Amino acid sequence: MMRKTVRLFSEQGPQERLAEAVAALPRSAQLALAGVAERTDLPLVAGDWNDGGSGCLVANVVAIRTGGATDASDTTLDLRILDLMPELSSRDLNRLIVAWDTAADQDGAADDGQLRDLLRGALDKAGVQLPAIPPEWGRHGSTAAGFQASDSEKIEAPQATRLVSTGAR
Repeated sequence: MMRKTVRLFSEQGPQERLAEAVAALPRSAQLALAGVAERTDLPLVAGDWNDGGSGCLVANVVAIRTGGATDASDTTLDLRILDLMPELSSRDLNRLIVAWDTAADQDGAADDGQLRDLLRGALDKAGVQLPAIPPEWGRHGSTAAGFQASDSEKIEAPQATRLVSTGAR
């Protein structure tokens, strides 16, 4: 007989797995992930910290939160993101990283487009809505101040944009 946990693991789809991790995050982290999903100039990879460079989900969140500024210290990405987002626990971060890598592997998502669809679909399933991005912020620029709002801050926007996956998975 198969154990219940094994059966649940195999029955949970990749977007649902990632959505569960995203839903448990503080709102500011959810908005940062939504920003990563929209920033096509920030490539996505899974299962690779890419030597602290761009590509991994954590590096992209750090890039958004810092406006692309680099850190000359030897601080690792996980510590940098926890410094930038004190409302995020290391447990939340670990769950997100594991869910991201597992979902990407389960989905067979290997390139930027597939990974971006996976992230957008998970954000949608988690109910994360990104406030409309004012033109002066730039969708692809480094001025991502709107994604840095804390849970107590409100981003004023006339409408909300629902993130939708472009590919059926």
